[in-house]
Amino acid sequence: MFNSDGYFNIFTIGKEIKRQKIIFVAIVLGCVLAAYLVSVMLPPKYEAQVTLLPMSQEGESDAVAGLNFVSSLLGNNSAASADRPSWLEAVILMQTRNFAKNFIETHNLMQMLIDEHGMDVVWDELSDNEKTRRLNILARRWISKNIELEQDQLTNTYQLNVFLSDEDKVVELAMEYVKDINAYMKEFLIRENEHKIEFYRNRIAEEQVSDIKASMVGLMSVAIQKRALIDTRDEIVLRTIDPAAISVLSFPILTLNLAVGIFLGLILALIVVLFIQAYNRYLQTKSTY
Repeated sequence: MFNSDGYFNIFTIGKEIKRQKIIFVAIVLGCVLAAYLVSVMLPPKYEAQVTLLPMSQEGESDAVAGLNFVSSLLGNNSAASADRPSWLEAVILMQTRNFAKNFIETHNLMQMLIDEHGMDVVWDELSDNEKTRRLNILARRWISKNIELEQDQLTNTYQLNVFLSDEDKVVELAMEYVKDINAYMKEFLIRENEHKIEFYRNRIAEEQVSDIKASMVGLMSVAIQKRALIDTRDEIVLRTIDPAAISVLSFPILTLNLAVGIFLGLILALIVVLFIQAYNRYLQTKSTY
């Protein structure tokens, strides 16, 4: 391993590898075989990708401008600030435990995810309290293990990645997850606009100042138009511009695992050969004394 001057000698190592080539090759092949067995035995994980385009709600800027005008008429110098965009609220909700729990329960995914995460239980045999506890666990694991939401700053789009061991189910659930968040936000926005319309209607009936009343009428018109527009759309906050048409195997990847197995095998085999060489030198040195 080292020459007479104490420097590292790669030629000595090469000779030792050649001398111990059977052990060296056996270790490398063993690591490659282990990597192959891991790839075969581990459950596969498939990925489905959906590209989403956030959609702004028409009338939001007009509503804010109207609120600012009303605020100034009432003598409030602080301008009304815009609410959080509906699409941003949807993106946040997609990664919450409560929405994930409702999605899992609505689509009856409990037993599938229990098997997915290696829980040795049968859902139908659990008590109500245990079902509630397990459902919360599944929802947290769904967020951390089964979905991933990434933003592309350049194009201002989001990519939803869904991971499952079921090659066919992963595509379906990726699209259903987007469909459900749009349906949830549609229902929410309908209720919100109905409350606004009712509020503006009551204020118009009570208001005595003509300028404020006219502004309230304008705000109610915006809310009514927005309410009508919501009814005509299914993709209310997130539009699918690239649907999850196919699933892709994301884990385990055989070629990658074999490459890692070869690399680790070479390192391990080299360490063993160097250890054997050092031990033989030790025995030779010990025998001379």
